[in-house]
Amino acid sequence: QDLFFSTDVEKHVYEAKIVFVFVNMLTKTHSLGAVTAADLTYCESAAWMIANVSKSEKIVVKNSIVPVKFWEIST
Repeated sequence: QDLFFSTDVEKHVYEAKIVFVFVNMLTKTHSLGAVTAADLTYCESAAWMIANVSKSEKIVVKNSIVPVKFWEIST
């Protein structure tokens, strides 16, 4: 089948063999790691939803976006 997008996420994750996850990874604005670390809230939420609705094994492909300030801090 072709690649398609849907708002009925749980139904299609349940049916899929491969799940592509593209979520916004903001930079943390408070607490430990503020301004330098990624806020993984949306990634974690997507992972839990996939785990909760899946009844079979899945291949999960996640995009990787590094927070803007990461390279300034790590060099």
